[in-house]
Amino acid sequence: MKLVSFLRNNKPTWGVVVDGGVVDCGAKLGKKYPDLKAVIANRGLADAKKLAKGKKAAAFCTYALNPGTSLQKMTSVLDSLGAEVLGGLALHRAKLPQHTEEFAARLVERANELV
Repeated sequence: MKLVSFLRNNKPTWGVVVDGGVVDCGAKLGKKYPDLKAVIANRGLADAKKLAKGKKAAAFCTYALNPGTSLQKMTSVLDSLGAEVLGGLALHRAKLPQHTEEFAARLVERANELV
């Protein structure tokens, strides 16, 4: 597991590096672990991993030429963190309006199947 410090909206935070991005753990755990030093000193890695456990999640990525295996990697990271992955979609940048509608429709369909 790789951890990183970064700025989000010009405010310092921290997170877990995943293929295709970063999960902002500071948003949820910032009061308990305000920075990476606190995470490491107080053995907060397990708490960071628990953020996704049992939660429903969807993965998506945007691409210009070829998404490669980005979506599969993101989905497997969510799965390894314990999230219930509802689905995912690679969205071509030139077709965002159409692809975002498709992504939303798939999520609604999948959510209705779970009810």
